[in-house]
Amino acid sequence: KYADAQELKKLNEQYAKTVSRVQMEKEKLEKQMREELENKLAKLDLEAKNKIDEIMENETSELKKMMERQLNEQKESFQQEKESFRQKLADKMDDCDQLDAAFNVMFVQNKELN
Repeated sequence: KYADAQELKKLNEQYAKTVSRVQMEKEKLEKQMREELENKLAKLDLEAKNKIDEIMENETSELKKMMERQLNEQKESFQQEKESFRQKLADKMDDCDQLDAAFNVMFVQNKELN
């Protein structure tokens, strides 16, 4: 019984460490993705403003339309990338949930063995 209790204690400690690591990794990924998205959006906004200013000063209406389409395509590409980051985060969260469920099953099974 003592060995089982020690094993259960060890398993619980490992579980707690894993949950902590998963949570820290999740927070790190969220922060990193937020920063990347904010930086890309700021860069895209600046590029769009600069190109629009340039068009307004130098080009004809037709060129303005062409550049606007190009900027909209870039913006759409950014939105797709943003969704990809969101999906990656959701996948990581699913992985965390599966790991949590697996540890809970192991904990219950170990407890039942005692």
